[in-house]
Amino acid sequence: MNFKKLVLKILISLTIISMPSIAKADIYKNNGISGAIKEKIEKIVDEPSHLEGIDDFIRKPRQKRIKENINWYKKYGKVNTYYNKYCLDIENFGNPGDFIGSKTGLLRQENCDISKRKFSVDNKLSLYSAVYENHRELTAPIYFKFQGEKILDFKYSKIKNCSKTKSALKKLPDGKYFIKLQHGKQGGGAILLVKNGKDLRFKHVSRGEIDLAKFLEITKKGVYFVQAYIEQHEDLKALNPSSLNTVRIITTKFNEKPRILCAGLRMGKSSKTIVDNASRGGCFVGIDEKMGKLQKYGFFSKERAIKEHPESKIKFENYQVPFWKECVSAAKKLHAMTPGYTSIGWDIAITPKGPVLVEGNSGWGGYIPNLTCRGIRKRWEHNKKI
Repeated sequence: MNFKKLVLKILISLTIISMPSIAKADIYKNNGISGAIKEKIEKIVDEPSHLEGIDDFIRKPRQKRIKENINWYKKYGKVNTYYNKYCLDIENFGNPGDFIGSKTGLLRQENCDISKRKFSVDNKLSLYSAVYENHRELTAPIYFKFQGEKILDFKYSKIKNCSKTKSALKKLPDGKYFIKLQHGKQGGGAILLVKNGKDLRFKHVSRGEIDLAKFLEITKKGVYFVQAYIEQHEDLKALNPSSLNTVRIITTKFNEKPRILCAGLRMGKSSKTIVDNASRGGCFVGIDEKMGKLQKYGFFSKERAIKEHPESKIKFENYQVPFWKECVSAAKKLHAMTPGYTSIGWDIAITPKGPVLVEGNSGWGGYIPNLTCRGIRKRWEHNKKI
């Protein structure tokens, strides 16, 4: 009798243990989810959380996370690879329906009128020319445009009458310069140049220290320009002095009036980095658009959230961004002179004298704004109506 009871208990235990997998299998089957998509969803659900255990954040039960990912797939036709990055795995962090998923690109093009565009925002030199002519105070000087050893014509170059890059480099005053691709994205190809007499030191964003020969070889593959290094405000330098820490302000322009959609501050993670891009390990923190103060949490693309910079140890919450009103005004001015675009992400540096434009992005991506604003759908719809 005791043996029968023991066997019964074992059978019951085995049934209970197997129930989650059965239920899990049913939820996929009942929603018409293929084995390949199931595998992708399982991988997403099992990724580590970015917020669990920080302060009082609690992760949703696994079954609930599976259900939400299935619903997302059924709605958008793609798995939500940003589920954990958006912190949608956290209880009460935000309503998944407020987050823009795989249709972010379509959203950016909503009501855009390409026929009205006078230039491409993503072409750094075309944008620079337009801003120089309309709001010169928002520009940093460009010394020359080049490709490898050949100097290319650019109307606003400070160094003229040179045909070779080596000759133009010799004419540069001693100091620091930032070299960028005309059509570069996410900090790709960026090079820091420090000149001291005849000594030229180049630091590539991904290759590290390079010599002049390597510099000319690398830049032969694209169109580059040499721009004055922007000395940032001490309050931003304090966060991470090695990178230019920029404000990303996304504006929308419905009914011809630019408005702020959301904003965040980007910064390098360590003293070894020269760019602040999240795609290159940088950290980003949301900004209160009215007060210009940082939110509590900083986020990375692949790591857990933090509440202070890992090296400077400065706490983010309520940290004041300098010249905030001027930054907002600059973003609105820039969008006002940029016809044909519904939304643009502006990267703005802040110097001791005020804001300076770094670049504009028509493809501003949904990751940072979705996360720092806990979903941008409502904000987008609100801006359309007013």
